[in-house]
Amino acid sequence: MNNKLMQMTLRLAIICAVASLVLGVVNIVTEPVIIERKRVEKEVALKELSDGDHVGELQLPANSDDLHGKLMASLAAHGVIAAGEDIDEKELITSIYPVDKNGEITKYILQLDGSGYGGKMVILAVFLNDGTFVKAKLMENNETPGLGKKAEDSAYYNMFMNTGSDARPLPVSKRALVASDAEAVSGSTITFNGISRALALGSDYVKLLGGKN
Repeated sequence: MNNKLMQMTLRLAIICAVASLVLGVVNIVTEPVIIERKRVEKEVALKELSDGDHVGELQLPANSDDLHGKLMASLAAHGVIAAGEDIDEKELITSIYPVDKNGEITKYILQLDGSGYGGKMVILAVFLNDGTFVKAKLMENNETPGLGKKAEDSAYYNMFMNTGSDARPLPVSKRALVASDAEAVSGSTITFNGISRALALGSDYVKLLGGKN
């Protein structure tokens, strides 16, 4: 290795070290700000989604083999997963908030992780005790502007309204939608699939809770 090449290598190494140091400092400074911003945004969203009812303490999915087995069977029956497929609901349902009115649990707000075109999507969704979907808010996403980003609009979730009960399953494929809704999600099928499956998981999980958690 000649001297010129060694000098170039040394300069690149110094540049990389300085860049890493700067990025590290920026991360240290901005991370607490980002965490606090997300906390405030979530608090505001929970208040909005609860319609003024009391939001209980954060809970996590139960560590129950019996509940897990029933949930997998329910998801397979609804076409959310394939028969025999197993997913870990504790990785996809990251927070559970019981909502009570006059001391009685009337609904749940779940924080769900879905998978969209741009990767992870974070959704806060409201379900009645029988699993019926009420409304949702997309908290985080990297979907495509003009296509998947439509899911940021509260009106996007009208297609799921009043579904999720045994009598009216939550739609998890475009074929289950009315023509106008199927057309509306055209071009953003991956976003729709990620959101509908996350909502179906939340709906079936709440149904198994039965207002007792």
